[in-house]
Amino acid sequence: MVCKSGVRVINDYMKPYPDQDINVDKLMQMELTYSRKQPYISIGRFVHFIGKFA
Repeated sequence: MVCKSGVRVINDYMKPYPDQDINVDKLMQMELTYSRKQPYISIGRFVHFIGKFA
């Protein structure tokens, strides 16, 4: 395995509020930062595995 990462590790746990102003760039940066760290990998909605055949 070359890489394992969680997908949607932050966004899916945010509560939607009608007046909430979400900074999409900041949200994407948080997703990228935490997507390859435990325990966030495991709590992502999806987990991507990237492998390499020898």
